[in-house]
Amino acid sequence: MAEKDHETASELASLREAIKQLRGENAKLKQEVEALRKFRRLDVPRQALSTQVKAGKTNKELARIFNVSERTISRRVNEYGLKGLRKRGARKRTAKTEKKEQWVSVEKHFDALNRKYHFVNVLYPHTRYINPKTNVCSDAKENPRESFTTVGIYYIAQNSGVHLMYRTRIRYADEPVPFDEIYQWIKRNGKDILYNSWLENQLTVIDIVGYTFINPQDKPERVAMEEI
Repeated sequence: MAEKDHETASELASLREAIKQLRGENAKLKQEVEALRKFRRLDVPRQALSTQVKAGKTNKELARIFNVSERTISRRVNEYGLKGLRKRGARKRTAKTEKKEQWVSVEKHFDALNRKYHFVNVLYPHTRYINPKTNVCSDAKENPRESFTTVGIYYIAQNSGVHLMYRTRIRYADEPVPFDEIYQWIKRNGKDILYNSWLENQLTVIDIVGYTFINPQDKPERVAMEEI
């Protein structure tokens, strides 16, 4: 009986020692985990993250900047109390600004062309604005919304080394058609029309620099599409 009690006490002592060791290992593991967490926080400093969040960077962009996962960025944003600081819509406003900047003053644009080519004459479209990328002229900073029968073309030509500016009107349809239809047509065929009209002369067409869209009282010559 005494021997059995001794074995039981010995087992209990061994069990207590094992529990003590496990607790020590668990505490050490917790310290290592906390140290790892602190190290990872150093990878995403609060001030640096705050600056980038205020600049409107997305979690994907931030993850690339700090070389961590998007999930880590999301946790740090919440942990540092940075949620809600991101400027929403900043990029959209920038894109809208860039779109507006495509339209410039007709006078300013044609004066710049004159400084480049030194025209004998300068002809200005009777509109306020022009989009230099499309050469569309309009009284508002947007494409015309009305329907039209006729398109006016402003173009540069060269004769004996001298640059000249010309304009001509071409009737596309007897009845007004939507802007996009007439614009796409003249965009595809405008240069060929001008080239063919000056084919027998010594005038070289250099480039088209402006399109205007009108509904004149008189009817200028209509160019048949099948002849282009």
